[in-house]
Amino acid sequence: MTVQILEELDSVIQLKPDYVFLLIGTNDLKATLSQEEYDRYASLWKLKDPVTEDSFVRNLNLIIERIQKNTKAKIIVSSPPVLGEDPKSIPFLRSKRFAELTKDVCAKQKVSYIPLHETLTKELELLPNLPKKAYLQSTWSMYWTILKYYSTTSSWNDLGESNGYYFLTDAIHLNERGGKIFEQMILETLLSP
Repeated sequence: MTVQILEELDSVIQLKPDYVFLLIGTNDLKATLSQEEYDRYASLWKLKDPVTEDSFVRNLNLIIERIQKNTKAKIIVSSPPVLGEDPKSIPFLRSKRFAELTKDVCAKQKVSYIPLHETLTKELELLPNLPKKAYLQSTWSMYWTILKYYSTTSSWNDLGESNGYYFLTDAIHLNERGGKIFEQMILETLLSP
């Protein structure tokens, strides 16, 4: 969550990095989906304030401003990935909204922006026969997928497919297909003037 990044940012600043990549927002947006999701994060990370679009934007701005003020690093911010792969579902639409908010912050702060959400959305549109499975809150599914990865010969792609996803493993995290897309976008950003 952005609030944790703010708490740990000094350790990044002390490294005097040349580049800082930020891929954040998924946990913030998940905390806005339901009271149950928020309560889980509030308990886990001792959150004091509600998570909202405004708090996300405020924290993202603070993160970027602190990095700009205290380092000479080039800051590159990615939109959060899709949440589930059903573009009509509420979680997917929330992830789209947080991608829009991220893009707006990057434009105002004049930092590089990687449109990961938008790219994955377009890629999903190119696969019309692919079943579009929505995100459903299930911490168990995430841990079960991780356990299967480390206890079998299944790849992240295999596990994503067994869970009903093409670019994700568990409705949240990228598999190898999604990771390759993101990797290519990072390389293009690094190689551009």
